[in-house]
Amino acid sequence: MENKLFIIYDLIYLLKCALNNQKTDFQRVSNMDFTQLFSLADSHKLTACVAFALENIGLDDETYKPWKQAKSMAVRKNLLLNNERNQIYAYMEDNKILHVSLKGIILQEIYPKFGMREMGDNDILFDPTYQEQMYDYMTAHGYHAEIYKRVNHDEYLKPPIYNFEFHNALFLKSDNEKLYEYYLNVVDRLITVADKNYEYKFSDEDFYIYNIAHAYKHYSFGGTGLRILTDTYVFLKAKKDTLDIAYIERECEKIDLTDFEFMCRTLSQKLFSPDSGKYDLSEKEEQFLNRIIMSGAYGNQDLGVESKLNKLLETGESAKSVKWKYYFKRVFVPLDFIKDVYPFYYKHKILIPILWITRIFKAVTVNRNRIRAELKAVDDKYPLNPPA
Repeated sequence: MENKLFIIYDLIYLLKCALNNQKTDFQRVSNMDFTQLFSLADSHKLTACVAFALENIGLDDETYKPWKQAKSMAVRKNLLLNNERNQIYAYMEDNKILHVSLKGIILQEIYPKFGMREMGDNDILFDPTYQEQMYDYMTAHGYHAEIYKRVNHDEYLKPPIYNFEFHNALFLKSDNEKLYEYYLNVVDRLITVADKNYEYKFSDEDFYIYNIAHAYKHYSFGGTGLRILTDTYVFLKAKKDTLDIAYIERECEKIDLTDFEFMCRTLSQKLFSPDSGKYDLSEKEEQFLNRIIMSGAYGNQDLGVESKLNKLLETGESAKSVKWKYYFKRVFVPLDFIKDVYPFYYKHKILIPILWITRIFKAVTVNRNRIRAELKAVDDKYPLNPPA
């Protein structure tokens, strides 16, 4: 455990150097375990960011090679995604389709150097009136619709690089009812981009609040990774002279994000400020940091299971009844979830029993390994035969 702690704080040190354009101390890094460090950074999609801190400090070529490759891949992917997105936006502008850049599209421009913020995909909010038109455009340009007319986004893939998600809403009701209601009329929170008629954006404050809300959604289910803290640090550093913190705090209070936002803001400052060093964290901050380290960039199944079980426990039932209720809800999913994820069955409710049978069949065939891992996570939390 102690060795793992060293790796975590080694990663934080290198991120701090990269985010502040500070010269990395070769003596400080010379004894680091670069194999474990790369694995941890990669699990949080931060290898490219760390690579900038490690370049030109005297590492031998073999040690720096995987970091150099990660950096080159990130730069190349961001360039390609940006060029492709510009073409898509030109089409949307010409066809009078409202569109908004979300998350990493904006954040990548704020990091100190291009390519430092890795991009898995591009997230775009758009007017769902044009959903079929965008499907026709994307498929005509070589994309495969991985998800279409399900949940709150359509996902288009064109291997090996391109991945675009077109969001028709920012949150589902089954994600978080307060966030769903808050962003139901999201257009009211948007302003036009200069020299554009149909490209919109959030104000800096509302962009920040949405990123916090999106991270919270993941955090409250399977977890969210360390990048929420690097994103928060970079954004606040860039906007520190103009950001209306009082407005942010008022809006976060409306959607029960006061504690989460404050934790992200203060912890990011403690970890990445240029003069940080001893990381004097409170017990609550350590717990928060441990959870996001465990999460990886896209969450952790065990944490997701634990979160769902804890929500059921809040009803005051026994651990045993909670366990079986969990299994029941995983098979016989709530109507709100069916509305969001399986709209066909929601529209034709008489067919919902077929959905239950289909989910069970997929669980024991296509998804059996994932389901086996989920069952183990539940049993680890509440064993059938607990020790005396």
